[in-house]
Amino acid sequence: MFVQLLVAGLTLGLVYAVIALGFQYVSPVAFGLNTTILVVSMVIVGGMGDMTGALVGALVLSLLPQWLRGYVGLEPVIYGGVLVLMLTLLPEGVVPALRRALRRPRRTPAAASAADEATA
Repeated sequence: MFVQLLVAGLTLGLVYAVIALGFQYVSPVAFGLNTTILVVSMVIVGGMGDMTGALVGALVLSLLPQWLRGYVGLEPVIYGGVLVLMLTLLPEGVVPALRRALRRPRRTPAAASAADEATA
């Protein structure tokens, strides 16, 4: 866990350094606590195992406010609810959960009936 947090911190530092080079201006107001929490949330939601998880988390948390535009006044509540559900149901992240689901062997009807006969 410590190594993952260390890597996340180093990655955030690199990202902010590149952004500072692009803007050629650094201000604590530009990178407040909300921005830092959002970026770390993107990594956690997607999955901390590899870069794919961070990219999927960034995609999900960037598109979610756009999808919620029609729910005026309820956006923060729905956004928070979706985050809580994702972290509760998928604690390892979206990408590791998808990989695990895709690796799970599917039972064909023939295999299911053979397994049922073997147990009977």
